[in-house]
Amino acid sequence: MKEKIKKTIKIIDDFFNRANEIEEIVKSSEFSWFYVDYTSGISKYPNSNPKVSSILKKIKYHNKNLKFYDYLHFAHSFYGFVENEDKTTLNSDDKYLTLINDIVSEANIKLDENYTQKNFIRSKINFQTHTNDSGYNHINPPHIDMNLNHYVMLYYVNESDGDTFFFDDDGKLLKRVTPKKGRLVYFNGDIYHAGSNPIKYRERIVININLDYEYKQS
Repeated sequence: MKEKIKKTIKIIDDFFNRANEIEEIVKSSEFSWFYVDYTSGISKYPNSNPKVSSILKKIKYHNKNLKFYDYLHFAHSFYGFVENEDKTTLNSDDKYLTLINDIVSEANIKLDENYTQKNFIRSKINFQTHTNDSGYNHINPPHIDMNLNHYVMLYYVNESDGDTFFFDDDGKLLKRVTPKKGRLVYFNGDIYHAGSNPIKYRERIVININLDYEYKQS
C-alpha cells in the first residue's frame, strides 16, 4: 500500500528556458483546442462522495467572501486516464508529448527524499477566457483532480491573473498563487484547489500534469 506524501506546495519561477516557445506553440493555429462545458475533478459529483461533500462544505463555511461558479473552458489532452480501466492513454501528437516530458524532466521533481516520480497518469492544458465579473473573489469549484494517490504540476503558460486557490483539510485558505509566465507549482494531489478566470487579461493558459509516485524503502 502506498504511503501518503507530505502536503506541500512548492513554486519555481522561471524554471524553464523554453517559456516563449511553449506559449507560441499553444497559441498557434496548428494547436487544437476542444470545448469543455463542465468542471473536471472529484468535486463534479460531490453528493456521491460524503468525504468530498464534507470538505466542500468546510471550504464554503470558512471562505464566505468567495463565490463559487462553474465555468466553460477549452482544453487539449496530452495524456488521458481511463479510471475504470486504470490506464493512461496517449491523446496528442508526439511533438506535444515530448514537450510535456521535457517540462517534467526540467522540473526535476523531488517530492521528498523518500519518494520518486513514477509515471504520468494524466496531462492536459486548460484555456480559460476573460470574465467581466467584478472583483477577485469569484473562483471555480474546489476539487482534487482524481481519487488516486498522485502529485500535481501546474505550469502557467502566459502572464495572467486568475489565481489558483489552495485549501487545507479544514477548508481554510492555505495559499493563493497568481499565474506568471514560466511559473511552476507542484503539490500533493489530495490538496483541494481551484482556479479562477482572468479579469485583467484575455486568457489564462495552464498545463496540468498528474503524476504517480512510488515509495522508496529505506
